[in-house]
Amino acid sequence: MDQPSILTRPPMSFAKKKAIAISIIGIIVLTIVILSILVELEAPPQKEILYSGGAKRALIVFHPSWKYHFQEDLTAAFARGLNSQGWSVDRITTSFKMLSDFNTYDMYIFGTNTYYWSPDLPTKRFLTDINLFQKPAVAIVSGPGYTERAEETMKELLDKANASIVTIHAFSLFRPSEKSLMPDFNHLSSVDTAFLLGQESGKRNSSE
Repeated sequence: MDQPSILTRPPMSFAKKKAIAISIIGIIVLTIVILSILVELEAPPQKEILYSGGAKRALIVFHPSWKYHFQEDLTAAFARGLNSQGWSVDRITTSFKMLSDFNTYDMYIFGTNTYYWSPDLPTKRFLTDINLFQKPAVAIVSGPGYTERAEETMKELLDKANASIVTIHAFSLFRPSEKSLMPDFNHLSSVDTAFLLGQESGKRNSSE
């Protein structure tokens, strides 16, 4: 008669399986919570003079992207487009609160990331504290996939901020494009589109 091997392990009990499953779920939930807090934290206050000497002035207000620098590149490309139409462009992070000449700009551009189908909290907080007095405003909404709900929220926020909305444009890093599913391609093509959008917005509002 065969003797049972001393290496044979007894079957795992249901209680132990349940405990392991609960531990794994707990780790996943904790990771999601930590990441959610990190991506919604205010970035350090920063102001950049991207282009100067233009007849009109635009201000970009953005919350930096957590990993891929998507918003940074999109807003920089939009600024280049504006400058090609003779605009001066400054850029600040949403945490830069002490801008004494905020109301002197001729156009405002708000760059927001999409987290959980909503604009990031720093952008939402910034927009609830301002009055744009019906000046032109653009929203650049970026995200890994679908951004429709975030676009709708940005429209509501800009309306409440008394903005004259020029356009709300969404850019997706991972959403399938007609040519490629690769994020690098979407990133580069989105930057090109943002430049053209800046040109169009600058040209349309140069004479106003």
